[in-house]
Order: sequence, then C-alpha cells, then structure tokens
Amino acid sequence: MSIDTNKNIEKLEADLWEAADNLRANSKLTSSDYFMPVLGVIFLRHAANRFEAATRQIEEDQASGKMPKRKVQAADYLRRRALWLPETARGHARRVSRSVKGSKKGALGCLANRHGHRRNASRQADQGKGH
Repeated sequence: MSIDTNKNIEKLEADLWEAADNLRANSKLTSSDYFMPVLGVIFLRHAANRFEAATRQIEEDQASGKMPKRKVQAADYLRRRALWLPETARGHARRVSRSVKGSKKGALGCLANRHGHRRNASRQADQGKGH
C-alpha cells in the first residue's frame, strides 16, 4: 500500500471514531440503533466499488477481444467476484456516497439523523400523532 492510501485509511478510521463518539455523546441512539444502517452502508459501498471495478474489467476485456461484445450478464460480474447491482442499487450507492462526502457530520451523523427521524415518526404514529 502506498503512503497516501495508508493516510486515507487512517483519516477514515479517525473520522469514523469521531462520528461514533458524536453519536454516543450527542444523541439518544444506542449502538444497537445505528449499527445495522452503518454496516449496510459499508457493505453497499464495498459492493459498488467491486461492481465498478468489474465493469471496467468487462469493458477492457470486450475492447481487447477477450470477451465477446454482447449484453453483459450478472454471471459476468460473478466471474469477477463482484455482485450484480441492479440500477436502483447503483444509484443508491452513489447518492449515499455523495451525501456522506458532503456532510459536515460525517457518515454516522447522516445515518443517525435519518434513523432518528424514522424512529421519531414511528413513535408519533404509535401515539396517534403522526399523519
């Protein structure tokens, strides 16, 4: 790994710890409230990265003649150790990535807000206040 990659990983780790500390200190959420959304975003981002890398590899293989120029199938991605992502999932991964990058609160803060709003709306509905 390059020095830049290591620095990026260290910065990401520091940002994640800071966001987790903020969630613990500044919200009523417990770790059990936000761990599933966080893991979901991490998985979706990983799947999107693998999908994009496989797409580039497929395009290169088709251009070089290693693969016939035909409609790409899910099996083409599985051969390259990537999940086939439907168009809706690809769009969601890009939106999450952009919203996290543009957020001053960081990834976990964004998730906490979204999850908190859902929890509050659900509580209001349970109490007969939401409509």
